[in-house]
Amino acid sequence: MTYAEFQSRFFDKWIKKRRWAVENEVGDINVYYEPLGIPGFNLLEDEADEARYIAVWKRYLFLGNMLMPFSPYLATYKEVGVPVLPYDTSKMDEKGIFVPDDVRAAAGYRELLRMLTSYARVGLKELRAVNPVTRGKDPETITRDD
Repeated sequence: MTYAEFQSRFFDKWIKKRRWAVENEVGDINVYYEPLGIPGFNLLEDEADEARYIAVWKRYLFLGNMLMPFSPYLATYKEVGVPVLPYDTSKMDEKGIFVPDDVRAAAGYRELLRMLTSYARVGLKELRAVNPVTRGKDPETITRDD
């Protein structure tokens, strides 16, 4: 079996496992980018707090876009392939969404998912620090609904 045949044979199983691994590690960041609105934003009473929250939210907006096709929930709902790499960021570029250069240049799925997971870990901490519902809480006590 060639390496290409090996990849062809096992990629679907591998990506399914990786989708769940990413979801289990950083899936809570998706809550911040769902169409229902930014969690806790409506509870802010200070314009400076609102500006800080929006700045952090925008900094990680690329994750809301790029993690979606890797969602295991979306994959169970309908047949969803993975994006071709390097990831086409042209629509995000058109909207002025910042995408880090290392993420843009990722040529392999393992590399891309590792980077997205790393950014999501940091982003989730920063988002929770400006969200009035989660600010100051022990990360172990925060649920997806907070």
